[in-house]
Amino acid sequence: MQKFAVVEEVMISNENRTLIQEFGFFFYKVDSAILDDMFQRVRSYFAYEEKAYILSNTKQSQWETYRTGPKIGYSKQKHKESYSYSSGYGNLFYDSYCSYMSQVSHNLLKNLDSSLLFTEYLETLSLLHYFPNQESETALKEHKDWGLLTLLATDSVGLEAYYQGEWISIPPKKDHIIVNLGNAFAFLNPDFHSPLHRVRFQKEKFSIVFFLEPKPSQILKNNLSYYDFILQNT
Repeated sequence: MQKFAVVEEVMISNENRTLIQEFGFFFYKVDSAILDDMFQRVRSYFAYEEKAYILSNTKQSQWETYRTGPKIGYSKQKHKESYSYSSGYGNLFYDSYCSYMSQVSHNLLKNLDSSLLFTEYLETLSLLHYFPNQESETALKEHKDWGLLTLLATDSVGLEAYYQGEWISIPPKKDHIIVNLGNAFAFLNPDFHSPLHRVRFQKEKFSIVFFLEPKPSQILKNNLSYYDFILQNT
C-alpha cells in the first residue's frame, strides 16, 4: 500500500519530502473551522435553484486573455456542476478563503523549493458538486495540473492517482487538504513530478479546489514564459 506524506506543520521532514518527490501528492493539516464553514457555503450555493445567475461575474479573468480555460461563473456537465472564481473579484468570503489558501501554498512553496516564490500568481477557486451515480464512473478524466500547487478539500472518496502501473485511491483525511504538484513545479524542479490523476465516484460529493499558478507572462527558465510552456506541452 502506498504511504502518503502527512504534513502537520509548515516545516517538511526529510521523510515526507522523499514521499512527496516520489508520489506528487501529500496531505496538509489546515484550520478545520475554515473548511467546515466553506463546505456549508458550497452546499448552500449548489442547493439554490437560481445558482446559475448568482455569483456570476462579467469580467474576463486575466488567464482567459491567454488561453481557453475555466470560465469565471457557473457551468453544468453530465457528472457535475461547478463554479469557478478568480481571487480578487469582489466576493469577500471567497476572497478570504483564497487568501488563507494562498498563504498556505506560499508557505509550502517556501519549504519545498523557495526558488519557486514569484512576486505574482494566478489564484483560482473551483467549487464542485458531483452528482450521485448508479455505477462508478470517471467524472474527471485522467490529467495533470498545469500550475505549481493544487490544494483540494473534498468530503468523499473519488480522487485516484496513477502510480507504478495502477490507479490508487486517495481518500480524504479529516482536517487536512490534499496537495498535488503541477507541471510547472516539476518543470522547475525535476526532483519532483506532477502526478497523473482522475476522479471516479458513486455517491454525491463536494470538492473545493484552489489552484496556484504563475502569471502567464512569468518567465520560468531559459527565457520560457508559463504561457509558452503550456503551448509547447499541449
